[in-house]
Amino acid sequence: MKRYRPSSAAFEDDSDGNPMSVYVARVVRESGASDEVVLAGHAGYGLAAVTARFARQQKQALVFEEAEIPGHAVVVGVKTKSISRAFAKQSNWIFLPPDRRTAPEAS
Repeated sequence: MKRYRPSSAAFEDDSDGNPMSVYVARVVRESGASDEVVLAGHAGYGLAAVTARFARQQKQALVFEEAEIPGHAVVVGVKTKSISRAFAKQSNWIFLPPDRRTAPEAS
């Protein structure tokens, strides 16, 4: 059975040059926040997870930043197309985007 996976575009730096933004699940959960809190203001988006270990294996660094929700960080490092694709392939959905919740599975 095939599955939807996040787009590799989700694992690129922002178009304005800011590094890829992430939340560290353990820290978010310890703070009492939920997936819905992390997604507030981002209608139509979902959450996908990769491990910090995998990011480091891709020569990326995780740098924590002050934010309203604890656990916010950026992933710093050059993200080639192959690295972004590797992140997408390695990722797992935590919270599906609305358009994927009722769609048939595919890849």
